[in-house]
Amino acid sequence: MSPQYELEKLIGKVEISWKEWTKLSEYQRRAKVLISDAVFDDLLQSLLEGHFSRMDKDVAKLFDYKNNGPLCSLTQKARLAYALGLIDRTILVDLIRMHIIRNRYAHLQEPSFSDSEIAKACTKLSTVRGQKVTANNYMEFYTMAVAKYLNYLANKVFPEPKMRKLQEAIRPK
Repeated sequence: MSPQYELEKLIGKVEISWKEWTKLSEYQRRAKVLISDAVFDDLLQSLLEGHFSRMDKDVAKLFDYKNNGPLCSLTQKARLAYALGLIDRTILVDLIRMHIIRNRYAHLQEPSFSDSEIAKACTKLSTVRGQKVTANNYMEFYTMAVAKYLNYLANKVFPEPKMRKLQEAIRPK
């Protein structure tokens, strides 16, 4: 029997408890936070590399986390990008807050808004702008900040002509 047939036999027969469903969505939330942070890290590194006058193996060592390079962390990359005028203070502070959230999601067994560090970082994101942040909506504000800064950094790393070429290259024909 084909795997497709086996899957079709299970449709409607698999039951999942609310607790299991909730756990699944928590894992998705954790993945979203960890992946977003990794993408920010990569974009900041690309942004900085694009402004260095040279890029060789000695300069690459600045980003080497195995040897504790001075730019191996997202926070240090963001601070240098700010010092060079590549990002403004609001972006710097929000990136650091989102990185705090990432660290809590990476190291807590069950991260949630009830964690004081996550709650504090979320309520201070610039996307909140005086709105009430709760356990039910905190990820919305986090997600808005992620979208805002991913777009901003991607446009800085890939200016319009490069971005257009990338879009054309990946557009289905």
